[in-house]
Amino acid sequence: MVEQNQITLHTCTGQGLNILQGWIEQNWLFPYRDEPKKWEIQIYSFLIELAERLQISQLISQHLQEIEELILIPHLLLHQIPFVALPTGEYQEYLGDKFLIRYSPSCQILEFCQQRDIVDSLSLQYGTVEDAEDNLPCARFEGQKLAQIYNIRRENRLIGSNQATPENYRKLAQQVNILHCCHHAESRLDNPLESRLKLAHDSSITLGELMTPSWRLPQLVEVFLSCCETHLGIPSLTDDILTLSTAFLCAGSRSVVSTLWSVNDLATALFSIFYYQQRQEGKNRPEALRQAQIKLREFTKANLQEIFQ
Repeated sequence: MVEQNQITLHTCTGQGLNILQGWIEQNWLFPYRDEPKKWEIQIYSFLIELAERLQISQLISQHLQEIEELILIPHLLLHQIPFVALPTGEYQEYLGDKFLIRYSPSCQILEFCQQRDIVDSLSLQYGTVEDAEDNLPCARFEGQKLAQIYNIRRENRLIGSNQATPENYRKLAQQVNILHCCHHAESRLDNPLESRLKLAHDSSITLGELMTPSWRLPQLVEVFLSCCETHLGIPSLTDDILTLSTAFLCAGSRSVVSTLWSVNDLATALFSIFYYQQRQEGKNRPEALRQAQIKLREFTKANLQEIFQ
């Protein structure tokens, strides 16, 4: 743990590199890849055990009592863990309830993002890419609500397969400061550079393309990837993780909101709307994420009926 005036080492006894990484691989990554239904059922029990292995409750009591915000830079397969959902040991409390949490793929990328010029928040331009393959009805609703919240101009919205082409996507990404994408995406664990944003008529933008010099987006303040698996990847031994979200950070965006697995169309639309409502009220990015997560967790059928009148 690196603080302003000190560095603290917290050792989890018995959780050496091979033991912990092998356990995560066998109980999290492989089930997600091979048996997604089984993986979904065992998420909570896995996170409970991981919190015990990482001694989360001891870490909090010994080192984090006066801390309000954490910037997490995971190692190897810990990049795949939703740390906000780790139980703290307190009744029905999670790490995301106790701390504002941000992630960075590496210290180098964190520094890279923090050194970028500040963009005037009063002149931000918003753009959306919505339901690029015409098969996500909730994504259409999501884009419509965002356009209402921020008065997004029609020419800054790529809606459906008639508009959401790779060429139009790149033009929009070069013009706006906030880019929201609600469409399909997929991660290629076997070949990360082929991970892709799926667009109109079976076209796509790959991670490899995003990493090229032709994709330089220095004006981007935030990219919200409301798509599947946009931060799913297997890091190499050097701990460099190649994901779609990392590619946008390297291209110039100061921040990215991304996903660790295949996400539900309705839940993701609701989460996105909650997040932007919090941002509209003046919350910063980590606090808006936290409030959106809590609101979705406490969401009821009656709330759903109210939204979809």
